Amino acid sequence: MLLRRINTRLAIVAGLCAVSSTAVARERLAVFMTADDPALADNLVEVAISHLTTRGDWELVGERELRGRLTPILPEGGLGACVAERTCLATLGEAAHADRIVIGGVRRNADTFVVDLTLANPRTGDTEERYTAKIPADEPRLIAAIRGGIDQLFAARPAPPVRAVTSVPDAAPPPLGPPPTLDIRREDGAPAVHRRSVLPYVGWGSGAAAVVSFSAAAVTGSFATSALSGTTRAERQNDLQRHDDYATTANVLLGVGTVFATVAVVALYRWWHGEHER
Repeated sequence: MLLRRINTRLAIVAGLCAVSSTAVARERLAVFMTADDPALADNLVEVAISHLTTRGDWELVGERELRGRLTPILPEGGLGACVAERTCLATLGEAAHADRIVIGGVRRNADTFVVDLTLANPRTGDTEERYTAKIPADEPRLIAAIRGGIDQLFAARPAPPVRAVTSVPDAAPPPLGPPPTLDIRREDGAPAVHRRSVLPYVGWGSGAAAVVSFSAAAVTGSFATSALSGTTRAERQNDLQRHDDYATTANVLLGVGTVFATVAVVALYRWWHGEHER
């Protein structure tokens, strides 16, 4: 059984390595565009790359990723002049690490666009295919012309097949024992009912009682510390006794309030803790 698992895992690893080696062996294709508006050129590069992904399994790279490498190697005429120079194409392919290069140019003449696409081999410096079209100055038609030009460039040259994504079969899992049984019986066949906790009621009620107790203690304490009244000694002694009673009551209320506050804190904490553990 162990040997079978090892063989299965080795087969999976071998399959993944084969897929990885296939990905590494993909042909790298660089796409460049020139236009009067640099933003339009960048957008047309994305149009061409998105269309190329539907035609074959290339590793595609655009001008935006390579712009920093192109400045020191391009001739004075830019990408358009590079098409006619073998040395420039070779340098461009080396900078892009590309096996093939698509260089496009879009020029606007009054109410028309002139589209020029070239497929070049940077290793040999040869122009393999070329496409030229003149269309009305309309962006949807320009996008369609770029896509149609890409199709024309690669019509005579078979594109690499699009790899089908296949899943590697998983190794058979070891046999499992019988699933654990759960006792779902309930008394009297009644469904389990989630009972609401009484802790929040206890907490808030105790908190309210604590507030009342502390308030009453503050009132009786103010009476206990007020000035004595009376004109005779007997009256003053009676008033002093009342002050002592007020002080005793205030102390009792403070104790009761402390107990209620403690109960409120404990109840609310246990309720909050229990709710967050569900």
